[in-house]
This record gives sequence, structure tokens and C-alpha cells, in this order.
Amino acid sequence: MRTRRCYLLPLCILLMFFFTKIVMAQEITLTNEIIHFNKYKDFDLQGFTVTDKYIVAVLISDDENESIIKLFDKKTFMEVNSIYGGSLGHANDVAYNTNNNLIYVIDNGNKDVHLFDANTLEYIKTIESDIELRSLTYINDKGYFLARNITTGYILDDNLKLLKEKPFIWGLNISSKVARQGWAYWQDKLYYATWSWIRMGGDGTNTIYVYDLNGRKENELVIDKDAGELEDVAFLDDNILLGFNGYDNYVAFYLEKIEPNEKRTILEINEEDEILETDKKNNYSYGIILGIILLLIIIMSLFCLKKKSR
Repeated sequence: MRTRRCYLLPLCILLMFFFTKIVMAQEITLTNEIIHFNKYKDFDLQGFTVTDKYIVAVLISDDENESIIKLFDKKTFMEVNSIYGGSLGHANDVAYNTNNNLIYVIDNGNKDVHLFDANTLEYIKTIESDIELRSLTYINDKGYFLARNITTGYILDDNLKLLKEKPFIWGLNISSKVARQGWAYWQDKLYYATWSWIRMGGDGTNTIYVYDLNGRKENELVIDKDAGELEDVAFLDDNILLGFNGYDNYVAFYLEKIEPNEKRTILEINEEDEILETDKKNNYSYGIILGIILLLIIIMSLFCLKKKSR
């Protein structure tokens, strides 16, 4: 009876490993470039968003003392207007509040948020958030903001005051090699753009981490690193909008389709005929784990047999 129990525990562990749902990276191939322009002086793209009529993008100078807000028609993708102005800080993210038709531009790592009219880009005022902001997106169907402060996510009201002091998400990309960019809400999911910071030892990979509204990671979207540095993410007509600072002194936007990527088990993955290269790397890691588990089973089995022989 004892021998059977010795075998039962490792067998249960092995079955749990096979049937546990895991996240597999999904690759986005860039094929549909909709906006492309050369950089003006030393101005780089930062945050952007989509309103009822426009794609609104903010560019800032290297010293962050000047800014340009560009408007593009969201149907034709033609530039409608460019407004030159003073400092908006780092402008790491831009959000659109459908309830008041205002654009919110955050100053990365500060509490100041600059408000603009979404139709005219007229400056309205600057307000102060309860927390220092680094990413911001508005959830239209719920009527509140999701905000990021370094590695922690909070829920804020229309005036950027904390609705809940307890974070809804934490531990976001705490590696110093990851440049943490903007994020956006779409279909009950949060899409968080990051870039593997070359200057800090990264390899330039662009990754979007997908979370549910309880802070659980659902997916990873990996994008060609040759496109440049991914700055932000938004959604237009159920397609994902990606904006890059290209390595050849240009700014480019792509509009791509993405498919839902549900979590799968190891058994389900092995039934696929074709697996992305990123999936293969993940499978290699899981193979190592599986090997360790099998080794533990063998050791425990030998131990049980040894005890039985005594």
C-alpha cells in the first residue's frame, strides 16, 4: 500500500503539469503600414491614442522642452493638423475619455496630466493625479481609467483620483532592461507595450503583454524588432495600432489584425502541426521541467523500492 502511495504523488504532479493551462507567445507580422514620416529635428514619437475621428500622436524633443501633437484622419490616415507647443514632459502615454471628449497626456513619472479638446486640440488645463503616472488608458464601458506607476496598476476616476487604493495589478516587467511604454484597453483586456532596451543590455525585442482586468497575464504578442522601438499601442476598428520610432530616423504606424490566443495545455500544443519559433523556445523550457519531474519520479520510485526491500 505504501509503495502505491509513493507512485501516486509524482504521477499526480505529472498530470497536473500536462493539463495546466499556459501562455504561449503569439507573433505579430507587420504588413500594413498606414503612416510613415521622417522625424522633425530631434522629435521622437511617444504616446498616442484613437478618438472618434482621429489618431492623436505626441512627439517630444530630446530635451523635453518642446512638443508636437499630430492629428491623422482615422479613415484615410492623412495628416490633418500639427500643433507645436511647449513642454508636455515625456508624454509616455495618451488616453481618450469618451465621456467628456478630452485627451489626457501624461508626463512620465509625474502627477501632471495635460487635457486637450479631442476635436480642436485646444489646451484645456493641467490637472494632478493621485499617483505618478507612466501609462494611462480609459475603459469606456466601465467609466474609469487604468493607470500604471512603474510596476503597479491602479484604477482612477475621471478626475484621476484613486477609486481603489489596492492595486489591481502588480509586478509588471520589473527588469531594468525593459522600457515600459504605454498601454491600451480592448475587449476586456489590457495591452501593455514594452521594448527590450538596447542601451541597458536588451536585444530590441518588442513585446506586448496582455492582462485581464484582474491582473492575470493572458498572452504575449511578440513583434519584429527591426521595426524600431515600440512606443505605445491603441485599437482602431478592432485592429491593433502600433507606433514605432524607427532606427533610420523615421516614425511609422502599423494597423494589424490579431487573433485571440487562448491558453492551451502541453498536450494541446503537441497536437499542433506548426509551432512558432517563440513557441518552440517555450516548449524547450517546459521539456526541461518535464525532465526534472521525471527524474524526481525515478528517484522517489527507487527510494520506495529500497524501503520495501528492507
